Amino acid sequence: MQSELSQQILDLQAGDHLDGEAAALARQAQKMESIGTLAGGIAHDFNNILNIIQGCSALIASHAGENGEIADSLNVINEAIKRGAGVVQQLLTLARKSDSVPETTDVNAVVGGLVELVKGTFPKNSEATMELSPELPPPMAEDSSAPAIEEKDNSAVSVRG
Repeated sequence: MQSELSQQILDLQAGDHLDGEAAALARQAQKMESIGTLAGGIAHDFNNILNIIQGCSALIASHAGENGEIADSLNVINEAIKRGAGVVQQLLTLARKSDSVPETTDVNAVVGGLVELVKGTFPKNSEATMELSPELPPPMAEDSSAPAIEEKDNSAVSVRG
């Protein structure tokens, strides 16, 4: 099922009514629409995977009892699930082609949360410290997205692997 935009582009191309620049723009529009469709599919599949992980985490939690080490690991898993849900939302925003709404973001809270996530991936004898600046002005960012920080976080986890 093609969208109205795709059909209009195909109709115009079939009639050879497009000059070189307009044809390039039409091809670019088709590519962007394809990327949006792909992003929606990836978001759906990734969300299904997150739901399975969350279900398994809840099952383990129900059998873990008072084991603090398991509880700590489950907290790391649940934080990763929340971050994954943020990625799903970003993909769905791309798929809908809707504008995201930037909001003021507490950088210290974002970094603090990432440090806690990273701490859970390292051995107990490791130590992670941070010095945050409370006077940082809050930047405008999309909810649940701090791509540069997230990339550094993913790199830290990969280095351990």
